[in-house]
Amino acid sequence: MHTVLKTVFGHDEFRPHQKSIIEALMNGQDTLAILPTGAGKSLCYQLPAHLKSGITVVISPLIALMKDQVDQLKRMGLPAAYINSSLRPHEVEDIKAHIYDYKLLYISPERLMMPEFRQFLHSIDVAFFAVDEAHCISQWGHQFRPEYRQLNVLKKEFPSKAILALTATATDRVQADIIRQLQLPHATKIVGSFNRSNLTYHVRPRQNIVAQILEVIRRFPDQSGIVYTATKRSADQLQQVLANAGLRVCKYHAGLSDGERKQNQEAFIRDQVNIMVATLAFGMGINKPDVRYIIHAEMPQTIERYYQETGRAGRDGLPSECMCFFSYADVALYQFFLKDLQDMQVRAEMERKTYEMLNYCQGAVCRRVFLLQYFSETLGQDNCGACDICADGGAKEDCTEVAQKIIAGVVALRSRFGINHVIDVLVGSKAKKILDYRHDKLAAYNTLSQIPKMQLRDLIHNLIGLNILRVSQDEYPVLALGDQAEVVLKGQKPVLIRQKSYEESRPQSAPEVQDNSLFQKLRQLRRSLATQEGVPPYIIFTDVALLDMSAHYPTENGTFLNIHGVGQTKLKNYGSAFMQVIQDHCRQNNIDPGRFKKSVVSPNLARS
Repeated sequence: MHTVLKTVFGHDEFRPHQKSIIEALMNGQDTLAILPTGAGKSLCYQLPAHLKSGITVVISPLIALMKDQVDQLKRMGLPAAYINSSLRPHEVEDIKAHIYDYKLLYISPERLMMPEFRQFLHSIDVAFFAVDEAHCISQWGHQFRPEYRQLNVLKKEFPSKAILALTATATDRVQADIIRQLQLPHATKIVGSFNRSNLTYHVRPRQNIVAQILEVIRRFPDQSGIVYTATKRSADQLQQVLANAGLRVCKYHAGLSDGERKQNQEAFIRDQVNIMVATLAFGMGINKPDVRYIIHAEMPQTIERYYQETGRAGRDGLPSECMCFFSYADVALYQFFLKDLQDMQVRAEMERKTYEMLNYCQGAVCRRVFLLQYFSETLGQDNCGACDICADGGAKEDCTEVAQKIIAGVVALRSRFGINHVIDVLVGSKAKKILDYRHDKLAAYNTLSQIPKMQLRDLIHNLIGLNILRVSQDEYPVLALGDQAEVVLKGQKPVLIRQKSYEESRPQSAPEVQDNSLFQKLRQLRRSLATQEGVPPYIIFTDVALLDMSAHYPTENGTFLNIHGVGQTKLKNYGSAFMQVIQDHCRQNNIDPGRFKKSVVSPNLARS
């Protein structure tokens, strides 16, 4: 296993949990693996596919992902193919006829549902099945896809073959649903940490959104980023504004033709443009590792979606930023989206998740702590040091007296009104609704007029997060008392809340480069080779590899093999060209590459 890891994939060590997952597969065990984006899930089936006899069949949801994976594997010397709707019938038959020339075969769930194709699988030696993006199986998953619900056919028709189900995003409920749907009652379950330590999380109220977005983009010159919008219309408008500002930007949403979407996606992953403005239609299966920032122009609908979309930043392990801009109008927009949904159970569930996302944006709890708790994980500390909440050092303020006045307002209103109405009463609003209900006569009226509405709303959402208050899940959600309200009202429990300043903590910029001149030369060579071969630049080498080269100046085969992601095949195919650029640079700048030979240590980032 370690020999293949180094010689084929170019990594010195396994990432956490990779070895356990691979060993389970080698022993023929069904396995559910939940690993965060960038943790190297693909290697968990690609490496055992190299070691085991037969063909490893990978069920993958997107054509672009299949092609990307196959292109990468070919350049590592691991033969792979895909069968999907992009191929002509004679191309499919040719792959079938030469199936034993490959070690991995990527297919879509729709292809698996064809009886004649399953008959073909019965006729060959299948090593095991890998189900990628397995959260699509669950009815509670955020990317529900009907064909995935039929994958129980694998255990019915191939009971002796092990199944590996992989996902980066699954709550306990979704995990149980995946196991049930795939009929894997005895599966080995391996859950990695959901913590993406290289990502920083920032949330800001949406004000002048164009200026706010440009401020983020300009901190990452010539770096790749994705800007997510909630609607096709806002994607169109924002893309045009950014293009008018002189930026290399394209767009992606369901309103474009298939050809436009494909062309724009290719332009982005091949670095022909470096900004993609997109709706949620873009991203799943995009394996671009060097996305340095994710911007949400509107609040995402759910935390699952937010985690999945922010997870597309920094897949190479380098520092990257996630910035979310929000407004209360976002909640109204998502409620509008749901108004025609007939399944009331699903509607209620989606509304609950939207309010969880609002709690995240409004709260003053560490962003990372909040996200991890949502996925049933504990960070072990209340200050991550890498989000807008924690950047001030974690100072907390005693808000007990204010919390008691808010609770008193909810009690006075008998838990029959929403957050906006409660706030209006507390600040002494003279709105018609307040006067009509005679709520200006309540003892709670005007008791918190000194606190701005936005700050008061923040406090309420923090009290919700602390289970002091709660929001009902009715058609018209109302603010009610939580389990901890009584002890706070009696003064038996203090309320300590970290105060949040939206202006504090300057978010980060692009990663530092030790020798930027050499790094840019290597990027140019990579782009040129990628254009010749018709693949994205990161298929040749990732940014991590180029940073490694520009720090250690490898000019011989032995030192070049120590670079992150360099195996024997990549050394053979690309080593001489890159080492020539490094040698020329060293000669032109009087650099002695020999003094770096013993210090070449690639990052511990084993991922495929």
